[in-house]
Amino acid sequence: MRSQRIDSMMLYIKENKTVTLEQLCEQFQVSKNTIRRDLPELLETGEFKKIYGGITSSPNTYLKSFSERHVTNLELKQQIAQKAAQYVTDGDIIFIDSGTTTYHMVEFLKDKKDITILSHSLEVFTRSALYPNLRVVSLPGVLDHKTLSFAGLNTTKYLENYNISKAFIATAGLSAESGLTNFSPKEFEIKQTILTKSRENYILADHTKFHNASLLTFSNFENVHAIITDTSPEKELTDYLTARQIDVIVS
Repeated sequence: MRSQRIDSMMLYIKENKTVTLEQLCEQFQVSKNTIRRDLPELLETGEFKKIYGGITSSPNTYLKSFSERHVTNLELKQQIAQKAAQYVTDGDIIFIDSGTTTYHMVEFLKDKKDITILSHSLEVFTRSALYPNLRVVSLPGVLDHKTLSFAGLNTTKYLENYNISKAFIATAGLSAESGLTNFSPKEFEIKQTILTKSRENYILADHTKFHNASLLTFSNFENVHAIITDTSPEKELTDYLTARQIDVIVS
């Protein structure tokens, strides 16, 4: 179907950043005329620009590398992570999502007792190794170098076996219109599964994520208990969250 092809094209362009019309024809087994008819719909999203002989993803719409994202708003991310760690109590079984905010939680958990961490984040594993009191369970999968996380066909099935007290989840965008969004299709199902498995779900997002939307919506705020952030969102978004009984916790 055309709508499915366009969705797939959007993902393909974002993953490759810039593609030619010939590449699109070959990838999706369609003619150049078909691609040209699809282009206006892609360009209307504002996420792409037409260039000579092809199309490119706008700079803010593709997934930057972990190292690029890591240094952005670093102090705010550490501040949010420290606040999130306060909601972990001794004996909890928690999920820590991959992301450049969530992994900072580990250093603030070092004095907790009997904590089990489930994660697919390489950074979470590396940092947790410093603290023998933290029991770490790794989700299976193949390493994605852009997100420094593991994901695979059996990752979500693996999660179904665990009883999770609390989950701390990252998001690339948060808005009333698009819900909670992220760039990576590989992590999309993990986030969705966690939201249904965990008893309490906390979203960690600094203020730059407000009113932004990335490629995929993984939740329309179902099963979300709180947003942990550095600054209260404007009244319209706060009211939207409050109406859904979602707390906004400012670090």
